[in-house]
Amino acid sequence: MNTLRFARVAVNIAQLSGLFDYEIPEPWLGKVKPGSLVTIPFGRQLAQGIVVMLTDDPAVPNPKPLDSLLEKDAVVTEPQIKLAQWMADENLSSLSACLELMLPPGLSQHADSLIHLNDLPPDIELTPLQHRIISLLQKRGDLHGKQLDRSLPHTDWRKSLPGLVKKGIVVSSPILKPPSAKAKTGRAVKFIAMPETDEDLKRVGKTGSPVFERRMKALQFLQNESAEVKLPFVYAESGAYAADLAMLAENEFIEFSE
Repeated sequence: MNTLRFARVAVNIAQLSGLFDYEIPEPWLGKVKPGSLVTIPFGRQLAQGIVVMLTDDPAVPNPKPLDSLLEKDAVVTEPQIKLAQWMADENLSSLSACLELMLPPGLSQHADSLIHLNDLPPDIELTPLQHRIISLLQKRGDLHGKQLDRSLPHTDWRKSLPGLVKKGIVVSSPILKPPSAKAKTGRAVKFIAMPETDEDLKRVGKTGSPVFERRMKALQFLQNESAEVKLPFVYAESGAYAADLAMLAENEFIEFSE
């Protein structure tokens, strides 16, 4: 029997939709299957993903190989994958966000970057935004990319980073955040932040669409609560679905808890 040599993966990166093909290294042929939890190289970072199907006809020539197989057994079933696809289609969510709802507690990881400040050379010419980045790193030490997103709203600080890296002022390293000790989709949810920038609003959904209105209503409801709220109350008050809350949590507007 011919063994399928490529895996089609839903990648666990916020704002990313679509599926991506990877070569299955020889030692894992026959072990990687739909529902397998893997890590994969994605751009300059390492990311986690779930295999949704195997194929011998990759969408791109010479796909990169999988980085690792994290679990011996599949972490979601093929019926769960089909259900997640339906949820994604119905709610205009990413497939990875819907699959994350079905993961066992503590398995989910997110890709990010860790920014480290080296010694600052004298008389270095910097832009105002680069000065702000350096000032934050001097005050707070190493920071994750998402921490800089929160500290520098309404800026495109990521475009200023390569110049600092090239000059040897900072080092940017790809990381996977450690798995949470709690389930990502527990029985309650608490508010973290409202979307502030145009980019934040795009993450919520298309302005004026039913999906956008549901998610904003859920955020507004949670913002007015002083503590975490049980999921059934959120669903009842906002009309939001599980996939809506998964997307809001993926973008760090809310947080699930037990």
